[in-house]
Amino acid sequence: MAGILLESQTAGDMDLAWLVLGIGVNIAAHPAAMEYPATSLAAAGAGDVAPAALLEAVAAHLLAWYRRWHNGEGFAEVRAAWLARAHRLGSEIRVRLPREEISGRFAGLDVDGRLLLDGVEGPSAHRRRRNLPRRLSCEGRAMLLAINANNTNTVFAVWEGEQLRGVWRAATDGRRTADEYVVWLDHLLALDGLSRDKITGTIIASVVPEANFNLRRLCRDYCRSEPVIVGAPGVTLGTTALVEQPGEVGADRLVNTVAAHHRYKGPLIIVDFGTATTFDVVDGDAITAAA
Repeated sequence: MAGILLESQTAGDMDLAWLVLGIGVNIAAHPAAMEYPATSLAAAGAGDVAPAALLEAVAAHLLAWYRRWHNGEGFAEVRAAWLARAHRLGSEIRVRLPREEISGRFAGLDVDGRLLLDGVEGPSAHRRRRNLPRRLSCEGRAMLLAINANNTNTVFAVWEGEQLRGVWRAATDGRRTADEYVVWLDHLLALDGLSRDKITGTIIASVVPEANFNLRRLCRDYCRSEPVIVGAPGVTLGTTALVEQPGEVGADRLVNTVAAHHRYKGPLIIVDFGTATTFDVVDGDAITAAA
């Protein structure tokens, strides 16, 4: 009984400038002979609904979910609720892009909210897509490229589900371009029997700001993925740094905290022998005191 339309504009290197979300609801009547079945609030037995009352109710629910996203469990809760109400998994859907229309079988959403399609067909379905990744893992598991840029080395790791498939490192150099990274990475992936085409998501934890631009370009241009940036606004890790300047705690130490808490649970001391040796004390709720 409702349709959702998204219009967006980007600025700079794919940074979102604005997003308009439009929701159209069939209140008293609905069109017949549609490609997808349609209905209305009246047909569903809702009675006489005033448009202003409906708008108020929709806005209240939208705000509630927004707060759950940003103040609760992050996007995972929103994603689970959406998938529970979404179009049937495996059904054929069409997606209209700016210059073409493609079709495929609905396979869900990835952890970043991007649409996943199986069996993509269309004029340029063979091309890389930044904003519409294909479902490529043969076992149906997500394949994640995780990048940790520290002062001395930048470490690349590929995870397939819960399985670590490979780890490689390069000397950190803010001048290295995305094109240089991909030539190096493709060679190492091939040595381990892996392929960059199978990557379905990317994440970057960096303490070297000058390296970030080209690492993001590597993910966007060559892995068809908008990377999750640890420490960026809106990225919720579920951990809190109890220090005088929380913003000065490096992304590497934050992900150390999350990973250790996920694997070992209770209170911990985490020692990281990097460019500097760091100690992080973590309580049972993943609250960190850094030193």
